[in-house]
Amino acid sequence: MRWPAPRRWIAAPAIWAPALLYGVLLLGLLAATPRTPLYGGYDFDGRFYAAMAGDPAQPAEFARLAPWCYRVLTPWLASLLGGAPGLASTASRFLLLDFAAWLGTALLLHRAALRAGADLRAALLAVTALLASFAGPRFAFYSPFYVEPGMMLWLAAGIVWLQQGRLAALTVWLPLGLLQRPQVALLIPCAWLDDLQRGRLTARRAAGHAALLALAAGTWWELHRRVVPVNEAPGVLDTAGAVVTLLARDPDYALGTLLSLGIGLGVLPLAVALLPGARRLLARDLWMAAYLVLGLASLLAGADKVRLVFLLSPVLALALAVGIAALELDGRRAAVLALALLAGHGITQAPWVDLSRPDAYLEAFVPLSASELRAGPIALRLLLGNALAAAGVALARVSAGPAGPSTR
Repeated sequence: MRWPAPRRWIAAPAIWAPALLYGVLLLGLLAATPRTPLYGGYDFDGRFYAAMAGDPAQPAEFARLAPWCYRVLTPWLASLLGGAPGLASTASRFLLLDFAAWLGTALLLHRAALRAGADLRAALLAVTALLASFAGPRFAFYSPFYVEPGMMLWLAAGIVWLQQGRLAALTVWLPLGLLQRPQVALLIPCAWLDDLQRGRLTARRAAGHAALLALAAGTWWELHRRVVPVNEAPGVLDTAGAVVTLLARDPDYALGTLLSLGIGLGVLPLAVALLPGARRLLARDLWMAAYLVLGLASLLAGADKVRLVFLLSPVLALALAVGIAALELDGRRAAVLALALLAGHGITQAPWVDLSRPDAYLEAFVPLSASELRAGPIALRLLLGNALAAAGVALARVSAGPAGPSTR
């Protein structure tokens, strides 16, 4: 299947079926997900973003608390929607932005998967698995005031332009993304590495990369010059040092971090590791492997590992889609693999947890913030889910035929 040229993409009939599927899935998740009861429905971080959007229920000084006060883009957009019909509450405006961001992210990653070498069926499966992750849309609908949905949209669009080698677009897009969350900057060295690997790092392209880096640094400096917090937040290096110290000295923190990584990504890492086509893609496109390594390193800069590790999921979803497509399964075998992967992933994401109970939510999804680390139930569901996914991949590889996977 050949994907339409970028300028004709939105008008192409091929986009409507995936858009409808992802839209229905997101609407279902929205309808099935209750609002968080934590901090009056705002959650901890959400109070600060709501204050930045002008929510009268939050103290004005919350809008200038670091580091949240530097993530200005989504709260600013939410404030602009204040007079729109049906969007009287701040929560409704954030929910609209979250839904739009996740739908856009799904469509962009779908396109990126096709460009990377996946077929339509594999792209649908991989993106659906990503959307079914708790740290993705479900958390956005559970706690709508956070800014991660916009970050994921920025990363997805950046990945599409990186694949196309559109450095000019990245030079504008990625510095603006720093107004959303600094993790968007992960794509800056990835774009340089991709040009280097493909032998197109000419003097002109090198100047473009220098301009991208300069604009990103300038944007970051100007943001911190204009936004003056009322508190003094610890620096990135101080935070990373504290996290490393905890990992080395506190076994419960180390175990909770490991479980958080498993919750955040579900079966995606294991499935990618077991699929030869996925491994070949990561070896072929070095920027993808670099993105995963840098993304893991960025986890040292924050405490909530479940949400932060999810920024690895776009690249893992692309690798999963390509790995599945390379097996060239017929319809029945592809359906069996899809069922095993989605069921296994669903088990890791604990859809049965009563989210209206803060203690149940924290124990199941945020072990580092729970009053007591209940490692056993989390480890068991991660083990069962990954075992089911591994069995599905193994069966698919055996049934792929004596010729084995394709070399695509």
